[in-house]
Amino acid sequence: MRAFAAVPLLFAACDFYSGHPDPAADAATSGDDGGDSCATWTLEPASASALEVMDEPPYETGRTTRVSVTMELAECQERAMPSVTVDVGSQTVTIALPVWRQTAGDCAPAEGTIVRPVLMELPDPGSWSIVADGAEPLSVKIDAGPVGQCGAGGGDCRRDCDCDAGEVCLRGTGVGGPFSACVRSCELDRDCGGEGLCADVADGLNRTCAGGDECEQDGNRACPDGYSCELDSSSCTPGFTLSQEARGPCACDGDCQDGLRCVRGRPDEEAHCEVACPTAGPWCEGAHVCGTAAEDASGLATTDSVCIWLGE
Repeated sequence: MRAFAAVPLLFAACDFYSGHPDPAADAATSGDDGGDSCATWTLEPASASALEVMDEPPYETGRTTRVSVTMELAECQERAMPSVTVDVGSQTVTIALPVWRQTAGDCAPAEGTIVRPVLMELPDPGSWSIVADGAEPLSVKIDAGPVGQCGAGGGDCRRDCDCDAGEVCLRGTGVGGPFSACVRSCELDRDCGGEGLCADVADGLNRTCAGGDECEQDGNRACPDGYSCELDSSSCTPGFTLSQEARGPCACDGDCQDGLRCVRGRPDEEAHCEVACPTAGPWCEGAHVCGTAAEDASGLATTDSVCIWLGE
């Protein structure tokens, strides 16, 4: 069951509260190496500076809770997939914030302060502690959510299972008062998979997918490197193919297809061409998703936050 909030949309098509246009933010994660084709990349840990709960209470079991994480991206650093570890016994959630660091070539300017939405579903009621290196811990009270058949929430969703695949049930406050809605949470436009833009909603939910063209033929809204703007859909389509050959060894980005980077998992390992995922969104091609090296059925990935093969 899909529920929508009747609130006006504010198309601040910008990186989450940073004030930078989304195309520029996407380009910063697209494989542009600052003009030097011999860039290489490694995945390294980074710190947060602040944690804050997004959306409106109550926060309940059975539906997603979002936390905004503020962090700083220095020169030669770009965003990578956050990871969330849930310890049910201690009711603690640990957020890890790796970054892609360029280790050779000319770096693009630092993006500076960014605020990232991090999603989690907390399974038990209680007072949960959310922690991330560098930030003060955050306490979140989780109430027991409704039980019973999914998809029977009436006009408003109550649980994620009331929503369509890829959507979560979030609560906000609009011009008409509190509401719940099935939405697709996002950080960048590409996270919407060509079905709209990542926008903030006036008096409502921030960082959710809303109507609009992901790209424009005149170049005012460009696709990430390695993607082309489809004329019939105004959405970005990958121009690369993630075969074993495409994910082969490399010395620098210039050895890889557009959209792939030369990524080294550990200093003593051979570098390979990979899609360096900035988020967990649909940055991949074919039967691939952004994930961890342990999940890669092909066995090619030597680091996390890249496109991995799901297998047959």
